[in-house]
Amino acid sequence: MMSHLIDELLTGSSVNKWILGADEFNILLLHVVTSNRPDKIEKLLDIFLHMKELESCGHYHCGPNTDTFAILLSFLDRFPGTSSIAYDLAKEMIDNMTMYNDLTSIDECYGQKQQKFIINEQCLNAAMRVCTKHLDIDRAERLMNFALSEFGEGVRVNPNLFGMMLLLYKSENLQDKALDLIKTCIEENKAEHKSLNRFLLNASDWPKYKRDGTKIKLCSYLNSFAKILDSMERQEYFVSSVVWKKLLGFSAHVAQTESESNWSTIHKCCKTLISNKDFSKNLNERLILLGLEASEKMKDPQLAADLICYTNMYSSTEHVMDSVERPKGSLPNASLGISPKTYMKAINLCIDNGIPTEAERILKHCYQSNLPPKVVSDMYAAVLDGYVQIGDTENIETLFSNVKSSCIRPSEAMYAAYLNYLGANKKHEKVMSVLNSMLNGSNDDDVTPGISCFSSSILSAINSSNYKDVIQLEETMRERGLGHNASTLHGVLIANARLGRKQEVLNALGSALQTKSPMDSSTFKLCLKYILPEIMDNCGNDIEAIRAYLRSHVQSNPAISNEAMELSKSLKKCLREDGRKPSKMNNQAIIENTRNLAWRSAVRDALCLSNALCKSL
Repeated sequence: MMSHLIDELLTGSSVNKWILGADEFNILLLHVVTSNRPDKIEKLLDIFLHMKELESCGHYHCGPNTDTFAILLSFLDRFPGTSSIAYDLAKEMIDNMTMYNDLTSIDECYGQKQQKFIINEQCLNAAMRVCTKHLDIDRAERLMNFALSEFGEGVRVNPNLFGMMLLLYKSENLQDKALDLIKTCIEENKAEHKSLNRFLLNASDWPKYKRDGTKIKLCSYLNSFAKILDSMERQEYFVSSVVWKKLLGFSAHVAQTESESNWSTIHKCCKTLISNKDFSKNLNERLILLGLEASEKMKDPQLAADLICYTNMYSSTEHVMDSVERPKGSLPNASLGISPKTYMKAINLCIDNGIPTEAERILKHCYQSNLPPKVVSDMYAAVLDGYVQIGDTENIETLFSNVKSSCIRPSEAMYAAYLNYLGANKKHEKVMSVLNSMLNGSNDDDVTPGISCFSSSILSAINSSNYKDVIQLEETMRERGLGHNASTLHGVLIANARLGRKQEVLNALGSALQTKSPMDSSTFKLCLKYILPEIMDNCGNDIEAIRAYLRSHVQSNPAISNEAMELSKSLKKCLREDGRKPSKMNNQAIIENTRNLAWRSAVRDALCLSNALCKSL
């Protein structure tokens, strides 16, 4: 029955010359849309064409208006097989919008001025969906510009519409237009926090490849986008932490695959995240590691410390050691799930950049986290060593005394750093006192001296010219079954040479070779200085000059020719190994081991040459 009524209304309108207005026609369109008639598509188009016919005859108030297009586009875009019809209608509407608003003719029947075309939100949404589906960037832009202009007359252009436009820009990699669109969206949707942040989250993720498979360069876009977000923060707009974290992760991918300069964007993201208390609670270890890498690239150790400290949900403003007494060896039961390796990386970043005060700030966080006591002790040792490197006497003494009086159990590395500090400040007597207290167990901490402590003590003895103490320390090392490292071996060689004990120098070298102690170029040069001084006098520290000197003496002294040639060959291998760089097949540890072997061979051949010279005299 409704179908016949619609037909009669249309027929009557044409035959009897009475006219329905656009609103009445729109009601008819809605009845058809909700009906079950099989020819509803044909009937909808009949009504639309009838409205256009009336409009063309000067009855402008009967022509399609914004509601007409909203009804038709919304239905046809979703109805199976009519997407192309919806697209044609959208094109007609958009192409004629300017024309509608330029009309000034008078309706001859009613004597009323033609109403200008005023778009509403439903029509705008429907038309934008159609343009997006058909990737029509030109008409989508014209539609958006119309809605945002004075002709839009207050229509709400929500972030979802901007999101559709952004999708089109992404499809053609129009980054500059996208950035302008983002700024406009922010200005138009200041109060729409949730929907605006959804749009920004979408904007933070750009396609990595074009349609033809070409890789897209994204560094400039991400940097500009970060600046927009930063500007929003300064103007007190609320930007969700999810947006910043998304940008952080995507920027890290670009920095690792495209441009190192993108680490500045990562740095900016991290600074923003940790500056907001609510944001910092949501950081996980992956994001913290990205931030640490950014702080390393940008030479910002303070960021490394902030990342660790500000993400601690149990943060405290108290001093590292100003806490209630706890049983010795125990730590508070709190943890963020941050690994000891991550803590140590942050501490080392601060120390490497000469700011151990920031590293000590991280210690407060370590102390409050559920880390193994030995790990915390090693971290304190690293900070102590950092203070030693810059010669900060006051902080070294304070930190070391606090450790001994707290629940933190000192480590051998911590004692070594402290001994190194004492030796550098010419306090050798105190060095020996601390070492002896470790040896006899009077410190009541069960920490016994290892090779690091003996190395620091021997270095102190050398610097203070207490060579007999070096000999005594070597004897103690031997009794405790400790072999040499490069530092202790150098000290023993120097001490024996200064005391005029050449045979002991040879014995020390022989013992080091037997125990496979690590050796390098400095070990070889020190060896040569004491057992073959004439070569060092003529050649200095130049290995190539030493090889040339050895070859020149082969013919002049046949008795040592074999030994000299062997040493020359060994030195050639040493130079080759020193120049080798890490690769997939040979990592740094393998290279170091091969290098030690080469220099040990050179030291062995130098001893053989020395023995041959002695026999030839």
